[in-house]
Amino acid sequence: MRNRLLKDACRALALVTALLLLLGCAPASAEDTVRETKALIDGILSYRLKAAGAAGVQDWLDHQAAENAAGEAWWALSLRLYDPSLDFSAYADALEETVRDHAPIGASAREKLALTLIACGRGDNAFVRETCDESIGEQGIMSLIYGLHLLSNGQESALYTREALISELTALQLSDGGWALRGEKGDIDVTAMTLQALAGCAGAEESVERGLAFLSARQDGDGGYTGFGDPNAESTAQVIIALTALSVDPLSDARFIKDGRSAVDALESYRLTDGGFAHVSGGAANASATTQAFMAFAALYSFQTGGRAFYDLSAVQQESASRALSLGWRAWTCMALGAAAALICLILLLTGKRHYKNYLFVIGLCGALCLLVCFVNIRSAEDYYGHIDEKGEIVGQATLTIRCDTLVGRAQSEYVPADGVILPETAFGVEAGETVYDLLVEAARVYKIQMESEGAGGMVYVSGIGYLYEFDYGDLSGWMYRVNGETPSVGCAEYALSDGDQVEWLYTCDLGNDLEPAA
Repeated sequence: MRNRLLKDACRALALVTALLLLLGCAPASAEDTVRETKALIDGILSYRLKAAGAAGVQDWLDHQAAENAAGEAWWALSLRLYDPSLDFSAYADALEETVRDHAPIGASAREKLALTLIACGRGDNAFVRETCDESIGEQGIMSLIYGLHLLSNGQESALYTREALISELTALQLSDGGWALRGEKGDIDVTAMTLQALAGCAGAEESVERGLAFLSARQDGDGGYTGFGDPNAESTAQVIIALTALSVDPLSDARFIKDGRSAVDALESYRLTDGGFAHVSGGAANASATTQAFMAFAALYSFQTGGRAFYDLSAVQQESASRALSLGWRAWTCMALGAAAALICLILLLTGKRHYKNYLFVIGLCGALCLLVCFVNIRSAEDYYGHIDEKGEIVGQATLTIRCDTLVGRAQSEYVPADGVILPETAFGVEAGETVYDLLVEAARVYKIQMESEGAGGMVYVSGIGYLYEFDYGDLSGWMYRVNGETPSVGCAEYALSDGDQVEWLYTCDLGNDLEPAA
């Protein structure tokens, strides 16, 4: 009898223990997953801030990001999702100045910046309205995708209604269930980005399911994805953004687990020890891969914590309605000037200097200073073009040329020279360890050529030169570089120059297929 009671007690204890473990471990496991995602995000941020030399995220956003506002748009969008408590006013001011003075030509590039302005609470900007009225659908499927994001966030367009865009995108779906820039076979990246735009769109449910089936069938055995011929981080990241937008858990949905591995597992495999991400397995840190990994993990973190989808900016629009309560540095400066003027007037009153001209002078000076703070952005040429450090020992000489021959006769733009030459072949002294990117930066500063890039350290991607940007002339357009007639397989900030190297920066409209062979 005693043995039987002992056995029953042991069974009861085992049952209670199992229940406690079941109840206690599930939430802990979910919390651990969120912590892991946050750790990945913070690791990427730490890497990015270290490369930029910033003291913190807010410092980077106010200074380094603001100095290259258009080039840091994806980071700003991601940070707005990950940490909405950050102050985006200085960055938004800089981006508004950029689109006012040097707006990109390409429809997709304009739409990306318009979305970023909305994310920063500047959806009432004239550039946003003009982009919606003039750019949607003007540059193939990508301009339809970004256009749908704009209209889904409350914007209106003279070109399309939201329903018409949904109809056009679903009509472009290929027989295999995917979407592509061209051809009859679906592409991973374009399919994922189309699904991001169609998330939550009434009337697109059947297309979305076919698209998900396409992505499930095309998932590699390690959980990742192959785009443009190679398994890579960016394609995998775009799928994660799409799945979270569609409320599909990439970590647990059986359709997206292959051999026990998810797309998240695959994306983590591209992470380097310093926090950056490689484009392909075993590669070096890559600006595009790191940026899109940050976007994907920000989207995943928001999904795991019950937040919004990556391109859902509705909450931001509600915040912008009361933006006056959240003052930027310009407003605070004007308030400080007003307080100082009031204090000076009080001192004048107490000291008996009561002539009205004294008060008019103080008030007028305060008003003038406020106007300067609000409307003038003074930068010297030296500040704008940056300081060129004196080089060390010169070990050789390299030449650099910058050309956009592919746009001659095609682009009606003041930024396209008649002969396509932005910088003729020019010789520069080279010091040990100097890279192709260093050479371009030096040339841009010496010859006052506008240039924008993304990333820092060894993971730099050049997005614009001479106000000609990637995607300005098609979804496959942008800048490429060659050294001695060959296209290197590493980033421009990783290619160390040698004596006698001939460097070319060339604008392509078709991923380099339209470039003339080197002489």
